[in-house]
Amino acid sequence: MKLYISGNTNKPPDQLREEYLRAAVEISGIGHEPLNPFDLQSDGSMPPWPALLEVLAHQCQGMYLLDGWQESERASTERYICLITGKSIFYQSTEQEGAAADAIKAAAVERIREAIHEATGMTLEQYRVHSRKTELVFARMIFSHYGKRAGLSPEEISICLDRNKSMIYHYFKGYADEVKYTPCFRTMAQKVDKFLQKSELV
Repeated sequence: MKLYISGNTNKPPDQLREEYLRAAVEISGIGHEPLNPFDLQSDGSMPPWPALLEVLAHQCQGMYLLDGWQESERASTERYICLITGKSIFYQSTEQEGAAADAIKAAAVERIREAIHEATGMTLEQYRVHSRKTELVFARMIFSHYGKRAGLSPEEISICLDRNKSMIYHYFKGYADEVKYTPCFRTMAQKVDKFLQKSELV
């Protein structure tokens, strides 16, 4: 995979060039091919940003974000482009990687909550309550299904729904059968799916 290197472009060019060189070695060390913007011009300078965006869009399958990238508007924009186009994102800092993953999951949970609310009128607080009412069970099952699709672990879904993990696995297992055999569930699930497609979650 070819990874575009991106960092805090507010730093002095010489310092940034050194950081990009070290990053290229790190990328090669994890088995990928680095694309260092400083290597694209014969004089060793960084090309204009519009040209770099073209390189990111058409020549790379992902990007490698250096420590401090949050301080650069360019790096933040490049990361956003990768997010919306499905390119891979690697972080130099594992702490930043974890924080970014958490933020993505939090956004996914919010979109699922909104979609279920739009489709059913129910809030997460309502279907978290310990009740076996059919519509609440259906909402929890749909939340679990799309939570899994969005990359949430069973443990994370269980926290969201205030249920034990075994129940979450039960929801995973039962979803397909409910869609197939229960018309009212299928209608509810289809409505949620429609709203999530609008938010590009699925």
